[in-house]
Amino acid sequence: MISVIVPIYNVDDYLSTCISSIINQTYKDLEIILVDDGSTDHSGQICEEFDKLDNRVQVIHKKNEGVSEARNEGLRHTHGEYISFVDADDFIHPQMLEILYNLIKKGDYDFSMILGKTVSRNEIIDMNHSEIGFENTQVLSDTDLVERIFGLSSINTQYQVLWNKLYKKELLEDIWFVRTASEDTHYLNRVYLKTKKAILLEKELYFYVQRSASISHEGVSPYFVDKINSYALCLDDIPKEKPHFRTLCLEKLYKVILHTRYYTAKSELKGKCNQISKTIYRKTIKEYLGSDIHAIKKYGLLCFYYFPSLYKLFIWYSNYRAKQR
Repeated sequence: MISVIVPIYNVDDYLSTCISSIINQTYKDLEIILVDDGSTDHSGQICEEFDKLDNRVQVIHKKNEGVSEARNEGLRHTHGEYISFVDADDFIHPQMLEILYNLIKKGDYDFSMILGKTVSRNEIIDMNHSEIGFENTQVLSDTDLVERIFGLSSINTQYQVLWNKLYKKELLEDIWFVRTASEDTHYLNRVYLKTKKAILLEKELYFYVQRSASISHEGVSPYFVDKINSYALCLDDIPKEKPHFRTLCLEKLYKVILHTRYYTAKSELKGKCNQISKTIYRKTIKEYLGSDIHAIKKYGLLCFYYFPSLYKLFIWYSNYRAKQR
């Protein structure tokens, strides 16, 4: 059985589409756990309506504590051998879970993975059932996964989100979500450290709906600044015995510090951002200097750290070059 966890907070305009896409999966042996995280709109009522329609649906109503604790509550109630996460404002292809299940069984993988596609709310998606082959698959090691979770390209983003994967329940044992800005990345970092092998099918079967009200669109906010702490937590979780993984995380951490400091320079969060940056700098600089980051990149990032005006010039030049292409 697959347990599907859906954390829900004030998404009544999107929720029926999301839940319907799960109920109508071609893979039927499901446990659908809807965690209503103290919604103040009609989301809780919609959950109850689906509970009456389908006995596979389980509804949990709780006080609002954020998406991390909602997912943890869902994990506490799972009975399936496999676990998947779906965000309440998104929807999935009717064959997604069947495909993920067949993938994970092919070679006793720790988790299987497909691709997500960003869509607008009213975009028409071809949801017809068709034969989906397994030609475009990749077997992924823990090194592949950690290298990509700390990458910067749009392709790497697929490795930084929870919702396009199916996990063995045993893989997630004793791993709980922490309330932080990049909770997906922080959680998956620990999952990947336990992973021996995973499999990816390069098919877009998860549909991520862009909406202006989502937390990822908050812009410069305390959430935005807390991304620095998220990657610092990732570094704390990587054992000293894995120096390559720590190097990858250190490089990403310093890039996040520079990026965040740049975008908060003219905001009221400047002081908080600088304080967090200095604290983490003091804690990590010795290891950073001794790491295997390429020397030019290593000292280039340090120059940007010490001289923010240079980083500002670098951003301007990068944007200028992008416009010329």
